Amino acid sequence: MPDQPPYTWPPPYLPTPADYNVLEHYKRWGVQPPAFQYVTVEDVIVLRVISPLQSATVNVSVRLQTPDGRVTSNFWTFTALATGATPTTFKLERVEGFVLSASIETPSTFRGITFCSLELIRGEGSGDATSGATLVAGYPGFGSRISYPTTPVASPADGRGAMESFSPAAPGAGVDWAFGPLGNLHQIMRTIRARLVTSATVANRLVHLRILDAGGNIVCDVPPAFTQVASTTISYSWFPSAQAVQSDSSVSAPVPVEMRLAPSWSVATATTGIQAADQWSQIFLAMETFAQT
Repeated sequence: MPDQPPYTWPPPYLPTPADYNVLEHYKRWGVQPPAFQYVTVEDVIVLRVISPLQSATVNVSVRLQTPDGRVTSNFWTFTALATGATPTTFKLERVEGFVLSASIETPSTFRGITFCSLELIRGEGSGDATSGATLVAGYPGFGSRISYPTTPVASPADGRGAMESFSPAAPGAGVDWAFGPLGNLHQIMRTIRARLVTSATVANRLVHLRILDAGGNIVCDVPPAFTQVASTTISYSWFPSAQAVQSDSSVSAPVPVEMRLAPSWSVATATTGIQAADQWSQIFLAMETFAQT
């Protein structure tokens, strides 16, 4: 029997151990960016902010990969004043590269107060209005930020707004009260409360709550279920789940569910039989508000 060849490992028909040591290769140069938004030197990143009820501090962070492969972090802080319906605009210039991520936060306001958007525009000359992509848009707030590319682009009317309490000044005697129009806000009625003190003049007062559009047309009228007589004090409450009930010196009545008021709409009372010395006071409205751009 011929001699057997010496036993070797690994067998010649298997790959050598060295083949397994080159399966992974970490690139240090020429890494392709995981992004498709590229900012050139002619482009400008624009931050638009609307914060109609109060001023806001806005922090913006943008991470870029430059053409030479470096990752840079850029941070800006802006103060947006309460400017009504006109957005405050800030330009983030002199940056170039692939946008890897971006985030916006407003540490001084709650969500729903300040609407922000981060956009790309062409910056060549004052007359060039060429727009690019909207990176991120929405309501940041204290403890919550919006970011690119994870946060969906939203409009000012999306999601939940900010709960705000409004207290219009009491009107003169014999005059109904009105709230609005607020030309820079969308609003959803949550609760409304007001007190009517009637004089000794004998007459039946019937209180209507009305919603009026921009032209003063009545789009909703909540009719009275009860009559208020002379020399009485009654507090009226309107809210979506209310029942038409009178208890002691309080009256409640329902309003439409999720009734959204456009920026130029208003809420008012219309009291049938109101007398010259009757007085409305203690008017409070809890409204869910949305910035309008």
